[in-house]
Amino acid sequence: MRMGTPALVLNIRALFVRDERVTQPETQRSKALSPIATWVTFAIYETIVITVATHHVFWRDEIRQLTFAIDHPFPQILVSLRHEGHPALWLLILKLGWWLFGSMRVLPIVSALIAAGATYLFLVKSPFYPLQKVIFAFGVFPLYEYSVMSRDYGISMLLLFAACVLYKDRLVHPFRYAVILILLANSNVHALVIAVGFLASLTLEAFLQLRERRAGSAPLVASIVLVGIAIVATYLSIRPDETVTYTHLNALTVADLPRAILKTLKSPGMILWPQHPRIGSVLICAFGLLLYRHKQVLTMFLVATLGLSALDNLAYPPSLRHTGVYVCFLIALFWIDQILDAEEPKKAFWPVEAWKPVFLTGMLLGMVPMAAWLAWRDFHHPATSAKALSQLVQGDPALKDAILIGEPDYFMETVPYYLPNDIYLPREQRYGRRAEFTTASRERLSLHDLLETARKLKNETGRPVIIALGHPLDPQGPFEIDFSYHSIFEYSPESLKEFVARTARLAVLDQARDENYEVYLLRAGKNPVAESRSEE
Repeated sequence: MRMGTPALVLNIRALFVRDERVTQPETQRSKALSPIATWVTFAIYETIVITVATHHVFWRDEIRQLTFAIDHPFPQILVSLRHEGHPALWLLILKLGWWLFGSMRVLPIVSALIAAGATYLFLVKSPFYPLQKVIFAFGVFPLYEYSVMSRDYGISMLLLFAACVLYKDRLVHPFRYAVILILLANSNVHALVIAVGFLASLTLEAFLQLRERRAGSAPLVASIVLVGIAIVATYLSIRPDETVTYTHLNALTVADLPRAILKTLKSPGMILWPQHPRIGSVLICAFGLLLYRHKQVLTMFLVATLGLSALDNLAYPPSLRHTGVYVCFLIALFWIDQILDAEEPKKAFWPVEAWKPVFLTGMLLGMVPMAAWLAWRDFHHPATSAKALSQLVQGDPALKDAILIGEPDYFMETVPYYLPNDIYLPREQRYGRRAEFTTASRERLSLHDLLETARKLKNETGRPVIIALGHPLDPQGPFEIDFSYHSIFEYSPESLKEFVARTARLAVLDQARDENYEVYLLRAGKNPVAESRSEE
C-alpha cells in the first residue's frame, strides 16, 4: 500500500511529537495498580516497618520533640518555637496523642501511621506506573526515615501527596487546597520553603485568571492571602533570635548577602546529594529540563529549589531527612505534571518526555538499597547507648532513684523514653529532659565543675548520682574539647585524677553510632584527693 508524502511526514513526526490528548486515557488505565497488588504491597511494607520499628532505639532528636510537646501546655507550644527550630504541627499532634493516651509510645505509633497514610495514598492515587509505585513503597523514606525514625518530616510526605490529590480541583475548591498548604508550611522548615513554591505557582495562576478577567477568582485570591499569612506567621514563630546556638542564620548581616546569594546559586545540589553537590546540581538541572512544560510546575520547582539551596547552604547543613523532603517534592512535581498534561495537553519533543519515567524510576530505585542498609544498621548498631544506660540503671535496685548527669547534656535527651529518673543539666543548673540550645547554657564546663555539681546534688538529695560522660578523657589530653552548639569541655590531669578518685566506673557503653558514654557513680564520703593534699 502506497503512502503519500504528507502522510509519511506526519507518521515520522509522530515518532518525536506526542499528543497527550490521544495517549492520556490509555496511559491512565495502564497505570492503575490492582486492589490485590495494592494491599499485598502495603501489607509487606507495613510488616517491614513494624519489624524494624520494634528494634529501633530512638535518637535524641526524636525524643526531644516528644518531651517538648509533653512538658509545654498547648498555648505555650505556639510561643516557644523559636528556640526549637521546628513549626508547631508535629508538636501539636504529639501533644494530642499524649493527652489522649498518656504514654510516650504514641511517638512511634503516630510516626508509623502518618507514613502508612502517605504510602497508601501514593499506591492508590498517584498516576505512576505500578512498578514505580511498588519501588517507592520500599524506598528509604517511606520504609525507614519517615516511619521508623519518628520526626516531623514524614508529615510533609503525606501532605505533599495530599496536595497532589487535591491539585486537580485547586481552582474550583481553593480553600481545601489552601488548608493542605497551610499544614505543609507548619510541618517542618524545609516544607515551609516548599509551601512558598506552591504559593508562588498558585499566585501565578490567579494573576493569569485576573488578567483574563475570569469570573469566580475571589475565592482563589482569598485562599492565596490565607496561605501567605500562614507562611509569614509560621516563619515569625520559628525565626531564631540572637540567643540561639543551633544555627548561624541569626548572625548573617546585609553585608553577607552577596556572598550568600553566590553560595546558593553555586551549589544547589547540596539539597539533593550533600556528599556530591556537583552531581546533585547536574541532576537538579536535568529535572528542571524535564519539568519545563508547565509554568505552574516550573515555578514551584525554581522557587522551592533556590529556597532550599539557600536554607541548606546558609542555615542548616543538609542530611538525609532534609534530602527526603526535596525528593518527595520532586515526586509531587512529576505527579502534578501528569495532572496538567490531562488538563492542558501540549505537544512536546518526544526524547525529553521519554526520559521522565527513566529519571523517576532511577531515583526511586536508588532509595531501595539505602532503606535496606539503614534497616540492617538499626538492628546491629543503634544510634545511641541511652537504652543500654537505662537497662544498666534498672538492673541495680540501689540506683532506682539515681539522678543522671550527662556531658554533653543533650546526650541525655533520649533517656526519658526508657527511664523515668531525674536528669540534671549542669550547663543550665536545672533539672530537665531536654537541653536548651541558647546562650543561657554555659559555653564552658570543666570536669571539676561537673564533679562539684554531682557532689552538691548528692548532698542536697541523699540520692545516688550517675555521671554519663560522652567525652574521651586521657591523661595526655587534649584537655579542651570543642563540640556542637558552641560548647567547650575542659579538664586537666589534676581534675582527672580527682574525678577518678571520687567516682566508680560502672560501665563503658560504646556500641552505638553516635551517643556513647562512660558511666560513673559518685562515691559516698569525702574527697580522698583533697584529704591527701591537706595532710601534706
